[in-house]
Amino acid sequence: MNQKINLSILGGGINSAIGRAHISALQMDGLFRLSRACFSRDPRMNQLSAEGYHLEDLELLYTQSELLTANSSDAVLLLTPTPQHYDQIQTSASYFTNIISEKSLVTSFDQSKHLYQISELNKRNIFTTLNYSGYPMVREIAQRIQENEIGKLYFIEIDMPQETFARHYNIQDWRKHDYEIPCISLDLGVHVFHLLKFLSSEKFSFSSGAYRKIKNTYNVVDNVSCELISLSENILAQLSFSKIHLGERNGLRFKVIGELGSFSWKQEIPDHFLKSNPHGEKTIVDRGSKLIHAGEDRYQRFKAGHPTGFVESLANLYRDLYDAIKASQSNSFTSGVEEAVEFATIFDKSQTIWREMDWTIKSHKN
Repeated sequence: MNQKINLSILGGGINSAIGRAHISALQMDGLFRLSRACFSRDPRMNQLSAEGYHLEDLELLYTQSELLTANSSDAVLLLTPTPQHYDQIQTSASYFTNIISEKSLVTSFDQSKHLYQISELNKRNIFTTLNYSGYPMVREIAQRIQENEIGKLYFIEIDMPQETFARHYNIQDWRKHDYEIPCISLDLGVHVFHLLKFLSSEKFSFSSGAYRKIKNTYNVVDNVSCELISLSENILAQLSFSKIHLGERNGLRFKVIGELGSFSWKQEIPDHFLKSNPHGEKTIVDRGSKLIHAGEDRYQRFKAGHPTGFVESLANLYRDLYDAIKASQSNSFTSGVEEAVEFATIFDKSQTIWREMDWTIKSHKN
């Protein structure tokens, strides 16, 4: 029997956007024991969250300081808004060896460098929960790419269109502001970049891009497109993400093109992907097909024809995090500060270039 990891949780109250998904995923495989929590600074919401998640036996703490200094847990999980992560991770590093945080870990390049130093000098494992790579068929595609099924990679295209700003959802305040790296990159771009890394295992540099305030509802960047080039294999990557695409709830999709074929996948229909061969023939691969990796028992939570989903992919990631914490090192499915540094390097540089271009355009107009 697996020994459970004792976990403390900060944030993620029942009124949050992501709390219920994380709590459900954590309980799915029974690998974590939720020992302490401060779901909210509001005592009433803190209690309602414990009751709503059916965690009445959980030790509830009422301040961030109480939770982060009560360090008898094996790990801490931060489910707070992105702008709070950097400071909370720094504080947590004084008390916890293992820190798991919702994305993004940082809002600037300098913050990413500092967290990397904390991780290296203090021997801290800092992970982030980028769970789209937890979908079984995404892992299947990554394994097939690694086994050279479509040969040398030429091109990777990843899109993440959403309609959030176009339809005026109940948007959290922190998402209405830009930081050193625009919030849309911290919110959506980090997922897109993580998938690029997961599928290719390459290092990339920024080539060109465009940041736009099209809808301009909150005077923040709401549409991004950029090109990256891999440093060793000359793979071209086109990334785009938006919050103004009406009709797109979460249209995350990608296509990977190689010399011998291609793979394409969509998040809204996650249990199959298309494979094309050099003759232009297309094959649908689903969970009932002969699979290399996604056929493992751990991914078959129910039989083919009954789709897996977002929470299951998050549960897959938590199983990977469990293995990483037990082994005291990351594994091929976990991501943390090294990827955060690379992400921040690229998107900080692209933001700087965009600001210079934007200033030049405005100067010419005047």
